[in-house]
Amino acid sequence: MKKFCAILGALAFCLSFAQADEIDDMFSDSGSTVIDEAKVVAEPEKAIMDTASFSWAGDFTGSAKFTEGYEKLQPTNEELRNPDDNFSFGVGTRISFDARPDRHYRVFGKFTADYPFKTAKIFELFSDFDWNEKLFFRFGKQTAGWGLSRFYQIADPLSVGVKDPSNPSADLEGPLALRISFPMGMNNFYVYGVLKDSYLPADLADARLTDAGAGIKGDFFLEVPKNKLIGNADLSVGAYYQRSLAPKGVVSLSTGIGKFQVFTDQVVSWGLDSYRLTDTALPSNPFAPVSLPVVYETEKNTKGFYYSATLGSMYVNNDWHFTGYAEYLFSASASNDGEYLDKYVTRYFAETAHSPGTTPTLTQGDMFGYLSRHNSAASFSWSELFGNNKLSASILWMQNWIDLSGIVTPSFTVKPFDHFSVETGVSVVWGKDKTEWVVKNTNPSSLVTRRLSGFIGVKIGGGKF
Repeated sequence: MKKFCAILGALAFCLSFAQADEIDDMFSDSGSTVIDEAKVVAEPEKAIMDTASFSWAGDFTGSAKFTEGYEKLQPTNEELRNPDDNFSFGVGTRISFDARPDRHYRVFGKFTADYPFKTAKIFELFSDFDWNEKLFFRFGKQTAGWGLSRFYQIADPLSVGVKDPSNPSADLEGPLALRISFPMGMNNFYVYGVLKDSYLPADLADARLTDAGAGIKGDFFLEVPKNKLIGNADLSVGAYYQRSLAPKGVVSLSTGIGKFQVFTDQVVSWGLDSYRLTDTALPSNPFAPVSLPVVYETEKNTKGFYYSATLGSMYVNNDWHFTGYAEYLFSASASNDGEYLDKYVTRYFAETAHSPGTTPTLTQGDMFGYLSRHNSAASFSWSELFGNNKLSASILWMQNWIDLSGIVTPSFTVKPFDHFSVETGVSVVWGKDKTEWVVKNTNPSSLVTRRLSGFIGVKIGGGKF
């Protein structure tokens, strides 16, 4: 705690610095208020698009974070003296280019590199072209996510990346794909051909056309008769198929109700993509020297309809500098058993140990997904506090309503000057051992559960260019 308190002292210094009100004289040049009359361009879009262009852009991030964690919500004196702590840091960049030799052809690429800089990664690389400005094509590695949900990803069969609840607005890595779009007024129709690494055999020479995924989607603008309560709506309807996955139908809807934006994703699949535990236990070994945990059978249902849905809302108040999100997730393919994750972990490690009667069926990715039927999440953020735009705050809450585990993380940020900020906060986790949010907040190195942890981090040198 001494280390944590010492760093908080540094934060207090930054806070006092942030209160300083330094305003440069932006208008000392009398000529700065003189505006020349602009020339009128008859066809501005054509003038821009017909001019060949090439540009570079990017961003840089640098960060360091110190965390102290405790296994219990009320740490013992021994825990306070010897906390489970760790230090992490990162430096990275994203660099993109945008080349448009003419209005009918464009090539875009985005590359990422992160410390320890062993290699750079292609995040996006695609070309855009069209046929008679009626059909529009995009081919290459591209972000192509479906769905409107803020925290959950049930309606997105295309993305390769996985949503991070602590940074839900981040771009998700996409697949190699061909997208064809056909706009009709304010509506748009899409056809997708998709290749992911997970679809392909280890030897690419054995790849077949049937390994590809295929999707269709329509985006529609729905005009609602003028009223004081409900606004116009955006509707998306899509379907996706890949031979190793369950066929899916997706519907997404967004509209305004009063001062709230309301959105939902609705998904129906025929069968499941992955294995689930059954209620049947494997036979126990009567000659085992010690009592072993019960290991359950698994199965992958390939028939039957399974329904999942999210319902969320966003509220923005510019006077308060406030943005709030709240969302609920229901998944019929998930479990109503509060001990399901405990049983899942037991089966997973039995498979990795090649226990008798088991074959590899479960994945670590699913273990860290959403295995319970009812979940919810909310975030609240203030981009300005006490009339000072150098101070901000946020709260993130995630809840599993089946195993009754959850986490809440309030944090406070000081930005004393550009390209430098300090963030501090606390994470409080509740739930029994081997429940979702307790497992997700276990230190992967020390395997110590962190039900209470404090952190302080800096973001240094970050910016766009």
